[in-house]
Amino acid sequence: MSSSVEELREQLSNTGEQKKLAELLAMVTFLNRCVIDRTYRISDDWVRPLKFTALGHKVLDEFRASRPSIKVNDAALALFLQFGHSEGLLVSLDSDYEALRRKLSEELLRKNILLPYVFGRELHDKAAKLFPERIHFDYRKTIKILKELPIGVFQAGDTVSGPFGCAESEQSRSLTPSLNVPGYLCDRESCHDIHTLTLNTGDSSIAKCRSHLSAFLSKNYSGGGDRFVSVVRDAQYRYFVRHQFFDYEDLVNVLSDGLSEKELRDVADILLRKRLATQGWRNELSKRLNAVIASPTDFVMSLDRAHLLQLLLVHTDRDIVSSVDEAVASGRVGLKEFEVRTSRLRRWRRASSPAVEIGSLGVRPVAAIQKGTLAMRLLKLLHETYFESEDVSPEDLAYALEIETSLTDGELLQETIRTFSPEEMVDKLVVSNRRVARRAAEKLGIDTAQNPSRESLQRQLLWKLGVARSVSFNELDRLERHKSEVENCVGKAESEEIIRGNLINMFAALEGALRRALNFSIWALTTDHMTADAGFSYDPALNSKVTEFIETRMPASGHELRLRVDGQNDITALSAGFARLAKVLRKLDSSEFVRSPLQIPPVCEAAGRPFEFPYQVPFFDLAESSRSEILNALQGVAQLIQGESVTTVRNATAHDKGEFPSAERILTCCNSLMTFSELLKESGLFPQVYVLSNTLVDEFGRAFYTYKCSGKERTFQNPHWSVAPRMPVNPLTVVVLNKATTASRGPLRFNIRKHSGEDPYWQGWPKRWHTRSDYPSFSGGTDVSGANDVGGENQQPA
Repeated sequence: MSSSVEELREQLSNTGEQKKLAELLAMVTFLNRCVIDRTYRISDDWVRPLKFTALGHKVLDEFRASRPSIKVNDAALALFLQFGHSEGLLVSLDSDYEALRRKLSEELLRKNILLPYVFGRELHDKAAKLFPERIHFDYRKTIKILKELPIGVFQAGDTVSGPFGCAESEQSRSLTPSLNVPGYLCDRESCHDIHTLTLNTGDSSIAKCRSHLSAFLSKNYSGGGDRFVSVVRDAQYRYFVRHQFFDYEDLVNVLSDGLSEKELRDVADILLRKRLATQGWRNELSKRLNAVIASPTDFVMSLDRAHLLQLLLVHTDRDIVSSVDEAVASGRVGLKEFEVRTSRLRRWRRASSPAVEIGSLGVRPVAAIQKGTLAMRLLKLLHETYFESEDVSPEDLAYALEIETSLTDGELLQETIRTFSPEEMVDKLVVSNRRVARRAAEKLGIDTAQNPSRESLQRQLLWKLGVARSVSFNELDRLERHKSEVENCVGKAESEEIIRGNLINMFAALEGALRRALNFSIWALTTDHMTADAGFSYDPALNSKVTEFIETRMPASGHELRLRVDGQNDITALSAGFARLAKVLRKLDSSEFVRSPLQIPPVCEAAGRPFEFPYQVPFFDLAESSRSEILNALQGVAQLIQGESVTTVRNATAHDKGEFPSAERILTCCNSLMTFSELLKESGLFPQVYVLSNTLVDEFGRAFYTYKCSGKERTFQNPHWSVAPRMPVNPLTVVVLNKATTASRGPLRFNIRKHSGEDPYWQGWPKRWHTRSDYPSFSGGTDVSGANDVGGENQQPA
């Protein structure tokens, strides 16, 4: 056995053999996780491409002898789907995987074999319509649902399934099918997980044969360890990850969920225009898709979401990302300020796979900071740049670091990662050298054809590497800057015209700061974050409709004080809004906002743990002293802006009537605005972004997370006895409402929301329903993924 293992390892050291292995296992994966009718029969076309090893022939002969009634085609395909076991491979790598792919493609297009379409909302809506509130479907119901949907878009190895049938991709991926598919929200309002719907396949003759073969192998060929399995797994892994700098597993989810169909079509148009310029690719792509592509634009205009996704997956991640980047840069993917598009759910959940997001600088994969992914990317980039390049050398790196050149490669890189921040590393070691910068940009897929400035290239490199985006809300900074300019003008005794111009800028900045602070305060203190779709996530583009909370409970006494939902409110209405919010919060009866038992996590009752948010209005969940401080802060903001020192100067500036205010009055006004700014920051009524600076875990498992913002620190700890399932624990960045302190969790804090897009297509998805209390009749079908999560576990290649 040892020599056989070594022979297999030697054979699979070749990339061509690895490809054969990956493609044959891809066919196994698709056939293991498809849906067929119970009457489906295995034709000669399935068996003709198969070749078996000597061990495979031996097992097949013995199995058929033990079960003479089993059809030869069923036995042969069952052996192929078994593929191998502890004593070696059953299937020869000389089997014709291309013929198997063609046969699978034919059967998918004829809908004799079905794969669930898990992107978009079509499967969810069809299941809800045909079989409402069910979560398990026998094979008849499964087939009825799937036959009315597009062919499922999946990829195993180089094979991509979808409405074009099966097509060969330029890049291997593991986006494998599962019969556990994205479903619904359950009837417990405290739960926001998307639960699965379970599909089933028919109890066909091939399914029965596979069960018999499994029992036969267990009885006659058990034991032997897993050395063959390890060799196969290692070879497949090497084939999958070759030449990849980034892991873009989540990319297809973002394309599906984060882009509208028009945006997706624009990305495909850009990609096709680029790739069809390559000699011979038009004919090759037409052959792979069995489609005529005359004009890229006309072609993509004829495609729906499912076709577009399969078309994109036929290309490499690098080409897809480059096309999305170009679509963002040209405005064809229209992003709002601060907006970052993400997926709505992860259909594959490999533990090491980062999330992918689309922002103003294009596509990037991001991973939890605790995993050290960013640090490893920086080390990898520096190694490939300084140690694998002819342009520069390790000595150049040592010179830039001003350290000894006698260090080993590992010591040199470790010194780099230990000494510098990511920003410093990119600045000192990458963009400072034109050749290094070009090579790094090429590695990260950044287009340098337009010769970006050093500063611009540095921003793009940091973004692509996954460095936390620099999000700050600058309205208060603008106010303080314009206040300083006013003070300087007054100190220099500038003309009235110049001072007036600076005063106008200062009050415009004041209006912006008031608007953001008021909208944030209303949202943070009155929104039920436990049940809201976004949870504890602050949307920087927060709609001014939140002011309705005040207007519906305490209508303005005068038109000039009314808060308009379109956000066009002046300083008078905005400043009065703080006082009105304080009055509304004092007036509300907390007993009217006691949370329904359905919204309280079951663990609270089961384990006797307190729930941190027993009220639907977060203000009532705060400690009594904290509520008092928040009310005083709200009232204090209104008093400062409505006070004579500010209103006198503002009115004189705005109306250009009467006597221009004296220097003393202007400086007094500036002092009041400075006090106003400090009050907003200290209280947290203005959203400030804190960045994680240190994590400490002691021997008891107690974790302490320290965050910094403008020189100030806040430390939060974990675990807690109280239950607050949606409030962030240790994100990289967090918005803190300092004075709004709960009973045991510290101040209210929020993630910065990332969007999956505002496409109306997704409105009303997923539905929340009561599940019917019937149970599935499991048919012994061919889905052997063992998945118990949305889309199933994306297993390591095996």
